[in-house]
Amino acid sequence: MKLVIDANILFSALISPANNTASTIFFGSHELIAPAYLLDEIEEHKPELLKKSKLSADELNTVLGLLLSKIQMSEPVKISPNLISKCPDPDDVAYFALGISQKCAIWSNDKKLKNQNVVKVISTSELLEK
Repeated sequence: MKLVIDANILFSALISPANNTASTIFFGSHELIAPAYLLDEIEEHKPELLKKSKLSADELNTVLGLLLSKIQMSEPVKISPNLISKCPDPDDVAYFALGISQKCAIWSNDKKLKNQNVVKVISTSELLEK
């Protein structure tokens, strides 16, 4: 299954590399894509990720590199302002637009993002049930 992976999923995998989220990224059969904007979000939150993960900077970068090797980065996509306005979280517009353009679901645990009917949003627990 092709999925747009939201930053909160990658953050979860970085904070706890031994959890189900990281295992699903590493060993799942899903085709994972993300907007290149994800890399900006990682840099922005790196201090918080280091603190929460209790990993050294080198360890975090190693885990991050392994996770990113499983994700195809996409350039920004243009979607009509009408569809973008239906995204309930302005921080997730890049993921929303990519899901629309690729006609695939978004893997996210963001409850606000589920509050729309344009793009299917699948949480980690829902993904593990499938």
